[in-house]
Amino acid sequence: MDTQNVTYVKMQRDINKKKIEKLQSDLHIVAEDKGEHTVFVENRQMVREFDAAKHFGTTEEFVERRHNRPTEAVLEGAEIARPSENHLKRAVALRETKLGELKDRLVRADQLQRAESEMLLRRAMKEKGKKKKVGKDRLGLAVYKWKAERKK
Repeated sequence: MDTQNVTYVKMQRDINKKKIEKLQSDLHIVAEDKGEHTVFVENRQMVREFDAAKHFGTTEEFVERRHNRPTEAVLEGAEIARPSENHLKRAVALRETKLGELKDRLVRADQLQRAESEMLLRRAMKEKGKKKKVGKDRLGLAVYKWKAERKK
């Protein structure tokens, strides 16, 4: 029965691991880019007169974008879909729920790892031979060392 329990916990841990990887890849795509552009100018007067929209050749609403920033020529020739405020709020809420789920799954992964280690330790403790406690592992479980005995 112990081997079935350990196998079940391993299976659940693998399933959870795959879901964690999927969530992390989804969140990586949606991740916010916190970098910034550095534009060098000649003097302080040019700093005061600097217009980012003019420099990048786009409109004011697209200046904050670091990627996929449309130019004025593209904006004149095509209709650009602008997300509504409601759509943006839903996207942020979805991201927050995915982050919460990822956090919960990471906690569950630690719990499953600990449960599996406990089961393996319990099974090993049933074996014959003298054992001596030598310390604790990174999960806080006891580590034992068995005395070498010659098999007869």
